[in-house]
Amino acid sequence: MSQWQPVSRGIDENEPTVVLGDEPTIGVPRLPEHTQVLDVSALQAAHEPPLQAPRGGDAEQEASPSEDDQEVGAHDDPAYALQLSRMQNRRLTDLGLFLLRLSSLALVLEGIHQLMHLGPAIEALRGVPFVGQAPDLVAVALGTAWVVFPALLAVGLFTRVAALLQAAGIAVVYACLLLGGAPVLDPVTGGLAQPAPLAYAALALPLVFTGAGRLSIDHALGADRRVRLAERRASRDRARHPR
Repeated sequence: MSQWQPVSRGIDENEPTVVLGDEPTIGVPRLPEHTQVLDVSALQAAHEPPLQAPRGGDAEQEASPSEDDQEVGAHDDPAYALQLSRMQNRRLTDLGLFLLRLSSLALVLEGIHQLMHLGPAIEALRGVPFVGQAPDLVAVALGTAWVVFPALLAVGLFTRVAALLQAAGIAVVYACLLLGGAPVLDPVTGGLAQPAPLAYAALALPLVFTGAGRLSIDHALGADRRVRLAERRASRDRARHPR
């Protein structure tokens, strides 16, 4: 046997040589590896359908609303119930507003007495600025106001308007008395000279902001308005915070 002789041409390092017996055999040259692996996960995710919840048992009932849920009206919406409850006071709050409205009924006695005895009231108003030109009309108007406004507050009818007019009327009369020279402070007691009118104004003024409460005619007459207002607020909340 002849001894192995190296091949005359140069052998690339990438070309392995296989020896079978004593004869060398030049193997198939290896191709350079220029293949790159592409990331196709994004393409697969784009073509794959979205995952869906199982269509059986409780999952199917939760996915598709039942016929009873479809028939639920706007009044059964939790957002509507929340808005409606915000317009309601607590029972003790309504009771407190009711007692506050009744506290002005004492002014009715003064109004009735003034209407029955217009002479002293006219003489007292004759020298008062701004009302001394027609003291008889002013005396009748004030006597009627002291009867009508407290009565409206007691039953809870036109509560905000009646409370505002009562407080404003008392404030105007008190200001006119001060302009006419009446003392602000009582020299005997050291307090306000005429605290009773200011007390009735102070009792009526909070009702301008709070309303009459549920124990009133205003609440019974405004039921439809509260329902519409609650529905409007609930729909606005659903638009701002969709599920």
